Formats: sequence, structure tokens, C-alpha cells
Amino acid sequence: MFYRELAAKFNELDTLSSIVRNLQHADQPIKELGYENFLIKEVQRIERATVRGTLIFGDHAPIYLNFHISLLYEITIDVIEFKKELSNKLFLNEIEQYRLKCFEELYFCLDRLIIFYKNSEFSKQSK
Repeated sequence: MFYRELAAKFNELDTLSSIVRNLQHADQPIKELGYENFLIKEVQRIERATVRGTLIFGDHAPIYLNFHISLLYEITIDVIEFKKELSNKLFLNEIEQYRLKCFEELYFCLDRLIIFYKNSEFSKQSK
């Protein structure tokens, strides 16, 4: 249990989860998403932090990776639900179109992160 709590302290997914929460209730474009390649840079930052975290956790890296994969799954499920909710509407106003586009971008970034975590050397050792 100690390592799981420690993995929570090394959580680098807060920015992505807050963007998803803000996007859910957005009435106007989100400032961070207006920056060019923001999501790509955020994913790269998380990937670098993951490598650092696996080095810090050493033999217990699978606990760290599995904790973060479960968080990524939670965020991805939220994104899929919001995408589905917006896709089911017959007509979308401008902000809803913006939100749908952002959710699609977020989905691809989250998918990239999940693949990164799953392909990690330490993740393969835990199987």
C-alpha cells in the first residue's frame, strides 16, 4: 500500500484531468488549448515524468505504472462519455463543436499515453 500512495504523490496527470473537467462545462475556449501543440507537449512532459518515476520506483515500478494506467483509463472513459453525449446531439452550436473537437484531440493524446505506459519495460515485467 505504501508504494501505491507514493505513486499518487508522483501523479503527473492532474493537468489533463483538470482540462477534461473544465472542458465539460466550458462556455468559452480554454486558454491552455489555444496554445499551439499544448497537448503534445503535455503528453511529452508526462512521458518524461513517467520515465523518471519508473527509475525512482525501481523494482516497484509496475505498481507506479498500473496506478497511472488506471487513472488514464478513468480520464479516457470520461472523455468517451462526453464525446458520445455531444455526438448524439443533432445540432451543435459553436462551443459544442469546439468541445467535441477538443475531446477528440484529448482522446488521441490519452490513447498515446496508455500505449506508452503499456509498452514500458517495467510494465512488461509485471505480467
